[in-house]
Amino acid sequence: MSLKPPTGLKKGGRGERRWKALTGAADFDELEVELLAELCMVLDALDSLPADAYTERRQQQLVLSRLAGQIALPPEDGKPPINGLSVRGRRAALARWRKDPHAEA
Repeated sequence: MSLKPPTGLKKGGRGERRWKALTGAADFDELEVELLAELCMVLDALDSLPADAYTERRQQQLVLSRLAGQIALPPEDGKPPINGLSVRGRRAALARWRKDPHAEA
């Protein structure tokens, strides 16, 4: 697919490199493209923080984690893409099916 990087990314920065690597390797829907753009901007923001900005760094890392969990990233091993939402959904489904409907609550 290889989309043009969004404006605002640092030229040659980690965000731009991640954008190029991911958009060159997979096709994303419109929402995922927006989420990927935000993810790449967060990467650049993290790289620009001073070393002593612990609180801000942690907050940006949480945002990064949440964004990454919403994007179906391309598989590296040929298996279907798995994101954080599908992992949690699978766990919830397994938990529901493992319950004995006749057991007392």
